[in-house]
Amino acid sequence: MAPYKRNFLGVRLLELGLGMRQADPQTNGICERFHKTILEEFYIIAFRKKIYLNIDELQKDLDIWLERYNTSRPHQGKHCQGWTPMETFIENLSWAKDKLLDMKFDLAA
Repeated sequence: MAPYKRNFLGVRLLELGLGMRQADPQTNGICERFHKTILEEFYIIAFRKKIYLNIDELQKDLDIWLERYNTSRPHQGKHCQGWTPMETFIENLSWAKDKLLDMKFDLAA
């Protein structure tokens, strides 16, 4: 994909509230860390324990793992105080909404 198309897509996703700012090391770091976590704690283990015959089987096991990850497993982020990701999300929801509004106004300028 051409660079201008990627940039347009990224901007459009931000406008819709679905993307992340490019060149934001903190956000990219969070995504990269989650990719590492899901690889180490789910995929490597799951593929050693089971042969998946279709994507639906894998998705079912992934959904179960994600539920545990988000609601039972303590979050290990710097400022999360041992909360689960869902607890962290709920605790910071009003801040995130304010931040999203600020981002929308920044894009409109």
